[in-house]
This record gives sequence, structure tokens and C-alpha cells, in this order.
Amino acid sequence: MSAIRLVAVTLASAVQLNACAAPPSSEPQVRQAKALQIHKGIETKAGWARAFLQRGVVQGYGDFDRYYPYCYLELSLVQDQAQTILAGTAQIRSVSVQFEEVVNAGTRLAGLRWADGGDVSDQTQMLIFTLESERQPELRRLVCGGAFDVPSRAAAPSWNDIAVALGDYASLR
Repeated sequence: MSAIRLVAVTLASAVQLNACAAPPSSEPQVRQAKALQIHKGIETKAGWARAFLQRGVVQGYGDFDRYYPYCYLELSLVQDQAQTILAGTAQIRSVSVQFEEVVNAGTRLAGLRWADGGDVSDQTQMLIFTLESERQPELRRLVCGGAFDVPSRAAAPSWNDIAVALGDYASLR
């Protein structure tokens, strides 16, 4: 067998194995949450409609570690001044999953991916909780992402990951 054919067969096998590796799904308990209880006010930065939480600390977009689970609360409008997300209960109307990638620099061979992740972008699974609050109708959603990792290991955050990210500020019920 020629060296070129051996490389082609090896690459094809690696691509097939990588395609079969599905990221683990989140715990069913997370997807069955009915409400978000916000225990104390959370302030966004001026010019932002999102408040990021990680390890129980409110952070700015550029301040959180993408390789550790995080959450953010999103309001419907960006304001020039800081906004406060009020304490209270928001009902969860739906939960969906979204993937997000960070592109890594590297060389690809005809668009093929290596089985170990190789130059493949890091990825995370995010759970998107669509919220409804009578007290604060501009509160749109809670988004929680798992740690960024190679696609075969990227996972949505667990119940515990979300609890750690939200800290004393909020909790799922």
C-alpha cells in the first residue's frame, strides 16, 4: 500500500471516529428546571444588557474564564447606564441547547479534523433558559455554558456547575 493511500485511509478513519464522538448531554434535572430564583440584585455594566456570573462573582464579558462553567443573565435592552436585575422569581418557559466555538489558529488538511481534536476549535454547549417575569419583563434569558474544550469533550453545564456559577445571587428550582 502506498504511503499516500495509507495516510488517506488513516485520515478518513480519524474523521469517522471524531464524528461518532458526541458530547455528553446535561443532566435531565437541569432541563426540567421550572424557575430561576434571583436572591439579590445583579448589576450589569453600563452599555451592556448582560451580567456574567462565574464562581459566584459578577464579572464583565472580558473578565470571565471561558475554560470554566459560567452563566449570564440577559435583559432585552442595552442602556447607557448600568441596569439592575431585581431579586425575585422568573418562570422558565423553555430550555434549548446551543453550541459556541472559539477558532484556534492552525492548519487543516482539506478541511479534515483530527480524531483527538487537533486543530479543531474549542467548543462549549450552552443551555438557554428563556425567562418570563411579571416584575421585570425585560429579563429575557439565563444562558449557562460549560467549559470550552475539544468537541468530543465539550459538555453542557451540570446542575452543580450552574449552582457554583450563580453562587449566592440566584438558583434554579
